Amino acid sequence: MTPCAIALGFVNTPLTGIIAMSLAVFFSAFQGGIAGGTLQLMTPNRMRAQIMAVYLLAANLIGLGLGPTVVAATTDFIFGYDAAIGKSIALCAALLCPLGGLLLWSGMSNIKYEIDSKASA
Repeated sequence: MTPCAIALGFVNTPLTGIIAMSLAVFFSAFQGGIAGGTLQLMTPNRMRAQIMAVYLLAANLIGLGLGPTVVAATTDFIFGYDAAIGKSIALCAALLCPLGGLLLWSGMSNIKYEIDSKASA
């Protein structure tokens, strides 16, 4: 997703913008089903709906609330002019996409342990 999201900040035509956005959305959608399924596997039966509700609330608040705010703040405070919105999108994608990948990578051993312990019980 990262190269597509970075490219989105530098497109010059609507067609290349649509292609870059389509690829970025395509690759970003991979995590949705995996995250929900993994939470279902790790959570006790009686708590699954509540855990999913909290997860979806947090993911939407961060993604829909904080995402546009970070891009706007980058445009205003780092670049200082409104026409730099593409550069702001590219900078945020270049920094935050790998950060998200690192966070996922750091939690993989715990996720594997939880799933393995539930499977053996």
